[in-house]
Amino acid sequence: MRRAAPERPRLSASPNRAGGGCFHRRWGGLAIGLSLLGLVTGCSGPPRKPRELPPLPSAYAEIHQLNARAFALATLRLTGTLKLHYIDRLGNKQDYQVHGVLLVDQSRRVSPPLIPLVKSAGGAASVSRRQTAASGLKMLLVGTYLGQDVVEMGLNRKVYWLIEHRQGVAYIGSTAKADRLPPGVMPLRPTRVLALLGITALSDSVRQYVVMGASADSPDLHLFVVRRLRKKLFSTNGGRGSFQQQVFPGSAWLQRELTVDRYTGQITQVMLFDRQGRAVARSRLSDYRPVAAGGQKPVASGPRVPFHIVIRYPAGRATLRWRLSKAALTLRGKPKFIFATPSFQGVRVIDVDDPANWPK
Repeated sequence: MRRAAPERPRLSASPNRAGGGCFHRRWGGLAIGLSLLGLVTGCSGPPRKPRELPPLPSAYAEIHQLNARAFALATLRLTGTLKLHYIDRLGNKQDYQVHGVLLVDQSRRVSPPLIPLVKSAGGAASVSRRQTAASGLKMLLVGTYLGQDVVEMGLNRKVYWLIEHRQGVAYIGSTAKADRLPPGVMPLRPTRVLALLGITALSDSVRQYVVMGASADSPDLHLFVVRRLRKKLFSTNGGRGSFQQQVFPGSAWLQRELTVDRYTGQITQVMLFDRQGRAVARSRLSDYRPVAAGGQKPVASGPRVPFHIVIRYPAGRATLRWRLSKAALTLRGKPKFIFATPSFQGVRVIDVDDPANWPK
């Protein structure tokens, strides 16, 4: 006797039928998924309010703050891993990854209080001559690998230099003529490397002034370092009255632009320009940390320097990346010996002030 086949369950919307369990399991899973999605999106809460910008400082206050920092960093020693890439005079690629040590001395160039005494309309400000010293900056950057010098660049009152020990070539030029050097003569200029670090005083002569620009809703403000190239005095009363100064179009040179973070007050970018107004170099500065003083541990209230530095120099087809490991305010030596001009023994010396050595 054959048994009847069991009846297959049919889908139904009724919970009393066998198919109803399947129906509810499917829609029940969808409901759980939607509930979880609602929990995830609901936990985020209302959108966060934008971070409130600090009050916009005056040009006077901003220059005073940055120049006070330069005074606090009168002597500086930075160490870390340095990566340098550039194209040499022969078109060959040169890559270095070395242990870099940078020594800076600007103690005779800056003096307190380093505040702009002359403030003009439009946010421009300048520094009185009596606040600046006649001497210039001094620096020495040495890159070593396994205890051997690989690359060296330096600057003192008289000359600046760059030595490529691996190539046996040294570049040397007069500090007074550094601004007149055309692009492409040497891979990197010590004067520009120092300016791109953003640690020097902004206004250092009566012919140079600073203009500040910022948007009310922007987290950055910009400082423009401008230098006057020409000026002419003329009388307002046929030679019998007072004299006034007239600046002609094209008689000013935008040397440097600094971008400052309004939240932290730190310089995040520096751009350098030539006399034709073309951008020739740029640096990105980040990861600011306090500097150790007198062999002690860094304190949060001390001056800060960027521990991550990236410098791009298209004119010399060069890139410098520097990740610092230590920063201190001591040089560990006498400046007159540290920043003395090297002897250049065993290397071929190229005088960058000689037009015969300029690229054609």
